[in-house]
Amino acid sequence: MTQQITQQSDFEQALATQEWLLLDFWATWCGPCKSMAPVFAAVAEERQAQLHAAKVDIDVFGELAMEFGIRSVPTLALLHQGKPVAQLVGAHPKSSVDAWLNENVPETVV
Repeated sequence: MTQQITQQSDFEQALATQEWLLLDFWATWCGPCKSMAPVFAAVAEERQAQLHAAKVDIDVFGELAMEFGIRSVPTLALLHQGKPVAQLVGAHPKSSVDAWLNENVPETVV
């Protein structure tokens, strides 16, 4: 199951879990976010050995969205050792998310 980040302590725990962290910034009112939910869940399950995946509802923990400069949802943010590496904005098919992750995560981790 994917972690839900609702406060700073959740975020800090997620950062400490693994070297790589994939955040899904979303909102309940967002149609494209709903279409991305199964894609994110599949990616999170398939890549659980290499990264920790967590969801951030921007209406619950908007401060984190502001910290990362999230301007639209859905947005995936990839972090390495707590530092932002890349963002993927908008709804994408799983193949696009996989390609984006393959470009940004070293092969030794994959």
